[in-house]
Amino acid sequence: MLRKWFLDVVKMAVTFELFNDMGEMLSRYKENIESLSEHDYLPIGNISISVIVPTRNEAWNIKRLLASLRLSRYRDLEVIVADYMSNDDTTKIARFLGARVIEVNKPGVGYASFVAANKARGDIIIRTDADAILPPKIIAYALNIFNRFNTVKIMHLGHIYIDSGFMDNFAAFLYDKYWRDVWKTTGYFIAFRKNVRDIVNFNPNLRIHEDFDFGWRAYKAFGAKAFYYNYKVAVPVSARRIKITGKTRYILGHRIR
Repeated sequence: MLRKWFLDVVKMAVTFELFNDMGEMLSRYKENIESLSEHDYLPIGNISISVIVPTRNEAWNIKRLLASLRLSRYRDLEVIVADYMSNDDTTKIARFLGARVIEVNKPGVGYASFVAANKARGDIIIRTDADAILPPKIIAYALNIFNRFNTVKIMHLGHIYIDSGFMDNFAAFLYDKYWRDVWKTTGYFIAFRKNVRDIVNFNPNLRIHEDFDFGWRAYKAFGAKAFYYNYKVAVPVSARRIKITGKTRYILGHRIR
């Protein structure tokens, strides 16, 4: 009898926590989607920013990302698109929308990210993916964190899927809140101070997982205190990798690029 009562209490607690998480996930999604239409964020301080984007055949996605960056109206922001051998209009579109394009002659997202980070002039470097969206709120939030906390060298954020449904977004929420270690930086948003690259840069030999690798090596070099992570602030991203790879393989760490 006592055992049954205990199990019932555990089930109730788990159910209650599950409903709380669902509510928090929906609120997070709503708040971050609404931020896409907010354009009133003003420049903060005198920090320059470089946004670096490794690309290959991203003509469909790059327009949306670059349009979102233009909305920030930040006075000292450069965008570097490091393209590795696209055979579509990625570089043409990027140049038209004001990005500085570096054409890389070696395949792999790791090498493109490495080259772009080395070419970046900004005090803060933000590495993102072509299929992400960086609304003004995200840029302003990152600048505020680096202004407030001198010990922070690397920051990253949560994510929401703008082209997928409830289950994928709930899984993303649970991962961001409970299972994501502080060093698990993900390609859609890795912001770091420029002097970090003198010690840790993206591995030019990696074609996948260069984002996690960067975070792990930064963690070993600087420790947990150098990281800032907030799952509640989420970057809108595409779920295309899940759809291409398949949910099970994606969860197990497989990626198809």
